[in-house]
Amino acid sequence: MNKTICCCGFVSLFLFLTHAYADLDNIKANKMSDRISNLTNQLRCLVCQNQSLAESEAPLAIDLKRQVKNMVEQGRTDIEIRDYMVARYGEFILYEPPLNIKTVLLWWGPFLILIGMILMIRNIIAKNNSPNLKNRFSAFDILEAREKLERNNEGKK
Repeated sequence: MNKTICCCGFVSLFLFLTHAYADLDNIKANKMSDRISNLTNQLRCLVCQNQSLAESEAPLAIDLKRQVKNMVEQGRTDIEIRDYMVARYGEFILYEPPLNIKTVLLWWGPFLILIGMILMIRNIIAKNNSPNLKNRFSAFDILEAREKLERNNEGKK
């Protein structure tokens, strides 16, 4: 009887450990799947207009997704995978290019254009309101000039 209980306990322990091991594999697979999903969402499809690798069904995107999956399975870090993709396909493959000398205009250009337009509008408004463009003559001066013009015209007749 002791042998039977011992044997049942050993089998139960073995089943529990295999179940725990299966859960551990499942957790690793989920983490790997999350990493692959995260990476493919950060990388742009080179064929499609404004789609990530995760969204695209283009043949090149499918190949790149497979390549990302293989690199994750090989144990490469996210940074290594991104660096590899940038070295191979250029910074265009990144959905959010890093801020560096090449991309300063990309990041700050819209703000600089907006500031330039605001300054231009301010200058136009300031010129239109400047005293130089306003009438320098009073109503009395205008009436006096008309009278002189009329007298001048009457004298010629």
